[in-house]
Amino acid sequence: MQNTNRASGVGYNLATSVHADTEKSSIAVFAFQNPGGSALTTLIPSISGYTVDLPSNSLTLQGSFGSGQGIVTLDDDSLTVNSWSNSTITTVLPSASTGKLQVYSPLSLKSNKFPYTEPNSWIGTWAGSVSSSCGYYSGPLTITISSTGGDGLQFALSGGFPGYAGTWSGNIAYSSDNSVVFTLSGNTMSAVESNSCQDGTYHRQ
Repeated sequence: MQNTNRASGVGYNLATSVHADTEKSSIAVFAFQNPGGSALTTLIPSISGYTVDLPSNSLTLQGSFGSGQGIVTLDDDSLTVNSWSNSTITTVLPSASTGKLQVYSPLSLKSNKFPYTEPNSWIGTWAGSVSSSCGYYSGPLTITISSTGGDGLQFALSGGFPGYAGTWSGNIAYSSDNSVVFTLSGNTMSAVESNSCQDGTYHRQ
């Protein structure tokens, strides 16, 4: 549909690329442009993607949203909006692990539904220090955690320890030899050896 000048003199622009609701590329943009104006004003919002920043506990949506702030939901539960612009929206990271994201304009017009999956909260770089009650290494330590597939994690430690492979369940992870227990709470992780000889606290970087 091309730009069509109406009797009022306002031009309407409708650009669509509509796919199944389950596809990530579901985008529909409906915008208007005042006569002589260069900028389009979004009427119907659309979501094209998102990123997650675990250290700041935030979710950023990309797409076309308009300048007026509306509402963001995950499976119809409203999210707390930190910032809003025509191309990005930042919210507090949802507590739910999966669902469909949707944006509502100030006029309650709905965007496409965009699939959301919570990132693995263990994966990333953590820095802190470890203390020892029995003469082993004490001092700074950096832990880099990556997934090894399935329920496996790889703990790459630098600063005095070998690396560990391990598994996790919820907020608890265990080294493959069960000698170290890692406990996750928000952006803080603690690690305690089973014999209580060494323990440390680390924060997400």
